[in-house]
Amino acid sequence: MPEGWRFEQSDHSMWSNLVDGNGFKRGSMFYKAAFYDRSAHLGLNTRLTTTEDLKAAKADGTLRCSAIARIPGKDDEDGCVIHTITHPEKFPDRYHTANEAERRRYFEASDKIREDISKWLLENYPDARSPHAYWDTQFSPSEASAPAPS
Repeated sequence: MPEGWRFEQSDHSMWSNLVDGNGFKRGSMFYKAAFYDRSAHLGLNTRLTTTEDLKAAKADGTLRCSAIARIPGKDDEDGCVIHTITHPEKFPDRYHTANEAERRRYFEASDKIREDISKWLLENYPDARSPHAYWDTQFSPSEASAPAPS
């Protein structure tokens, strides 16, 4: 591993975090040592990712997705928000509505807003899918929240 990189224990006994010398979580490793079911794999993180605000959707029906930059020592939901798109409509809780048409409209809008934030991220940060890109870039939180395109 590069100098300063290390594995750190996670909150789960079979998972470890791969952390670089600056404290960024660069990946995760899974290892299950049971003699009857051995398994291991390693996944690398990108610096930039997208997230959906599921708390807002459940609380008041707001569909909101953000592009975030991972920050040292924090989980993704605590990352630096660099852009947010909010859908102009509110939707009923998808789990508690008996109306299939409403549920379908929710999922279609949710798919569209996730597609829109991913498109924005790749247009503005073309190497966002690379686990090698943007780790040395300084990001500051975005004040603007863009409405979702129709």
